[in-house]
Amino acid sequence: MSMTTISSKGQITLPAALLRERHLTPGTRLEIIATSRAIVLIAIPESLVHRLAGATQGIYGNSDDYVEGLRDEWT
Repeated sequence: MSMTTISSKGQITLPAALLRERHLTPGTRLEIIATSRAIVLIAIPESLVHRLAGATQGIYGNSDDYVEGLRDEWT
């Protein structure tokens, strides 16, 4: 069990070991559920679209140069 304290700004710090164990990184969105006995944080999975955005960037170098090279091949 880990403990944390609420700061004067209403913020909490999660223990580094927990962040590593749960693969939580800066920008991870958390859903907060409050019950009568607990406050629960649930990590919201990153959408596949956002995860893959830009994944192929740079494969063909500068895209304008690549397209121009292909056009030159056709002529």
